[in-house]
Amino acid sequence: MRYLLVIALLASITDCPPKPVPSPSPTPTVPPTTTTTLPGPNPTPTPTPTTPPSGSVIWLPTGNNDPVCPRIGEDSLLRPALEVAIKKAGIWPDPNSTTPLNEEQIFNIVVDYLPYPIEACIYGTEEIALAKPGQGFSDVFDIKQFNGKQRSGSGSYRSRCSPARCTKRLIPNGPVPTPSPSPTPEPPFTICTFSHDEFVQSGRFQGFKIVKGPGDRFNVDVTPQVCNRDKCTAAGFVNRDCCPSFPEGNPFGPKCDVEMSLPQWTTPNTYCNVGGPNGLNDNPLRNCLRGTGSIKVCSAGSTICAEGHTP
Repeated sequence: MRYLLVIALLASITDCPPKPVPSPSPTPTVPPTTTTTLPGPNPTPTPTPTTPPSGSVIWLPTGNNDPVCPRIGEDSLLRPALEVAIKKAGIWPDPNSTTPLNEEQIFNIVVDYLPYPIEACIYGTEEIALAKPGQGFSDVFDIKQFNGKQRSGSGSYRSRCSPARCTKRLIPNGPVPTPSPSPTPEPPFTICTFSHDEFVQSGRFQGFKIVKGPGDRFNVDVTPQVCNRDKCTAAGFVNRDCCPSFPEGNPFGPKCDVEMSLPQWTTPNTYCNVGGPNGLNDNPLRNCLRGTGSIKVCSAGSTICAEGHTP
């Protein structure tokens, strides 16, 4: 009986239909990841360099004095031009008086009285630099003392910068002539009445003087002149056929006379300590020799000469 019950139970289990197996759910499709690149900050634009107002100029930061500008022996017509401009500007009625103006205020006034086309700029903060176009360098001057008085003469000269150096350009308030569109460059600016070429063409040494000095010394002096009636009249020598560069007392006169004549001296005698083939140290149109004899001066590169003899 027990065995029949087991067989019946197995048969009932066998007759049961199988349970359905659930199908696996499909794996969802993952959309591709899209990478979005966000724009970064805009790069700082490179500043466009400012073109200097004139060529061959090194522009320094404001207040900076460039140490490569050496103090050399001054050899320029620019200092007399600067002193004439200061006098005309009337900043210092008396060189010993003081002025409450600072350097830049003074420079802005003086620049209107400089001969065109002398270019002027501030060098550092307390000095003025002057240059002639095409010259290739600038001469630097300090014209105001710490106590407000004017500094003049050779003591105002500070240094020479080559090429020219500036921290701030000074522009005259008056109208500046518009340069000609002609391709022919203008000749270099000069404030002398005569050039060396004009002296070679129609010049002479006039007024050769020899004066006895102490001991066996003789002092020699000569005046160069150019024979050009029109230019002499324009320079202030009315009704004169021949004349030096400027009337006596003009600050440009001695320097211009030297530049136009380029004097060279020769003598069989002995020069004084202060004299020599190039004249005196401070004036090439003067010389000094020892003992009796002759001395001769000629213009460099020409046959224009003058000779004198000691008394």
